[in-house]
Amino acid sequence: MEKSPFFAIGFIAGLFLFFIVCFIIRIVSVKLLKKSKKQFEYDERQIAARGKASTIGFTVLCFWQILTMCIDISFGTLFMTPALWNFCGLIAGITAFVITCIWKDAYFTQSNKKTGFIIFIIIMTIINIVIFFINGGINKAITEEGLLGTPFTNLFVAIMLLIITINLIIKICKDKKNDMEA
Repeated sequence: MEKSPFFAIGFIAGLFLFFIVCFIIRIVSVKLLKKSKKQFEYDERQIAARGKASTIGFTVLCFWQILTMCIDISFGTLFMTPALWNFCGLIAGITAFVITCIWKDAYFTQSNKKTGFIIFIIIMTIINIVIFFINGGINKAITEEGLLGTPFTNLFVAIMLLIITINLIIKICKDKKNDMEA
């Protein structure tokens, strides 16, 4: 595939549109929640735990970047395009952050419903897998050089969401077991 500045412009425009839509959804949801008097605020312990989780996520991202830099210097590009290597570092950092928050009880506020979130994540996992296969699956996602290309981002996001869901379910089960014993 030949590189094109129009692809970069389209990507940036799509990303910008995504952030605008998220911002609008955030504003609308905050207004609706204020009307229904629901409070979704973290307590001090959760805020501190989220800060530590952010540090862990950032550290994982830094180590990933150092690792990929060393691999690239030593062996050249291995089995993934550089964009995919960078994206994997991003989702590794996000996954580390989310899993740390889950296990420190800092991912949800007291008002959040975990079941609805689990269903949402499962739906997003399925959507990412479907998008991967709609885009041609493995046959179209491998570059001419034999490297995993950027279409694998959807598959890797699905794997990340699956890992998060599994951790969340295990944590919920562990909390229920601890509540029964207490």
